[in-house]
Amino acid sequence: MSSENALSEIAERIVSALRLSVPRPFASKKIEPQHQLRDDLGIDSLGLITLASLLEDEFGLSLASHTAALMRVVTVQELSDFVGELIDRGSEEATLENTR
Repeated sequence: MSSENALSEIAERIVSALRLSVPRPFASKKIEPQHQLRDDLGIDSLGLITLASLLEDEFGLSLASHTAALMRVVTVQELSDFVGELIDRGSEEATLENTR
């Protein structure tokens, strides 16, 4: 599997998790990579906690030590990049340097 296909698969799985985390008025909205989690999809701090839990289950990651970095994620694309980086690093310390 190429890295582009792997990233696409990650993005699809993240969108599925997002669908379960977004408030009802946003649930039917098409989720695009450039959408902002808070402003465009209405995810608040509780929604981010829910999303983190769903991502942990979906990808077998532990995000407890990455909470601060996760809170800095702004867009769906940044979230995909962040999760992809965690997977690539085996859940070691990930940063958002390459997504900003």
